[in-house]
Amino acid sequence: MSAKDEQIKFLQYRVEALEKELDKKNANIEMYEVMVEKLRYTIVTKMNTTDKILVSDDAFLSCVDELATQITEMNYGAEAYDVDDSGDRFSEEAQDYYNEMFSEYEELINATLNVWNKQREI
Repeated sequence: MSAKDEQIKFLQYRVEALEKELDKKNANIEMYEVMVEKLRYTIVTKMNTTDKILVSDDAFLSCVDELATQITEMNYGAEAYDVDDSGDRFSEEAQDYYNEMFSEYEELINATLNVWNKQREI
């Protein structure tokens, strides 16, 4: 087998491996989307059936912030932060992800624990 044939074979193998990895990631995304839809359904049904537990704005937001920050740091690792003169802050991509996770965790806490941010409910 020539060097060119070996390179082609290696590249074909690499493409197959990347396609498998992409399929796994797409499956995870689809599973996550299904979970979010189930959560939204749960929110709608629970909102009308139970009394809400209201907690202080600071406590609620601190909890949701901590969860969203941790999942963002786990997903982006060292690339989660941009360093500038004002200190560490999320990169633009990580900040967008954080914002999504913040909303998702807020909805999750509302739906599963029936705990709500007092300031938003007043």
